[in-house]
Amino acid sequence: MVKITRHKDLDQKNIQGTPQPDQEGITKKLGDQVQLLSDYINKIGIHEYMVLCRNPRRIITVNLIAGLFRGVGVAIGFTLLTALVLFVLNRLAILNLPFFGDIIVELLRYVDNTRGIRL
Repeated sequence: MVKITRHKDLDQKNIQGTPQPDQEGITKKLGDQVQLLSDYINKIGIHEYMVLCRNPRRIITVNLIAGLFRGVGVAIGFTLLTALVLFVLNRLAILNLPFFGDIIVELLRYVDNTRGIRL
């Protein structure tokens, strides 16, 4: 973040109209700080954001497309995760573990019955 400071010489009036000896240095420092601020604003892309904010139709379009892609990503991710869990449970049921095997078999039967597949 750019820190802009005030200097006491900027607040004083020069009665004779000639620049004070330190005023040129202060003006250069102020100009450098303004340039740093300008570079920072350009770096973060505030101009593109302001253009986007001035056009409500574009905001709606961008948010709609972003929401669609998020929804599709969540659906695909959930489907893959569920398939992986069912695959692992199926493999565990094949191992016929004493306690967990019965629970897994019942769970897989329930899932298969809801899909319409009978064992």
